[in-house]
Amino acid sequence: MRGIYIHTYIHTYIYIEREGEIEKKRGRET
Repeated sequence: MRGIYIHTYIHTYIYIEREGEIEKKRGRET
């Protein structure tokens, strides 16, 4: 269970990081 929790946490963290990069790109374009 612990391994799955950590894996999900890391995956979510990476997803948030990607979303942040997309927002930065949109901000530059605008």
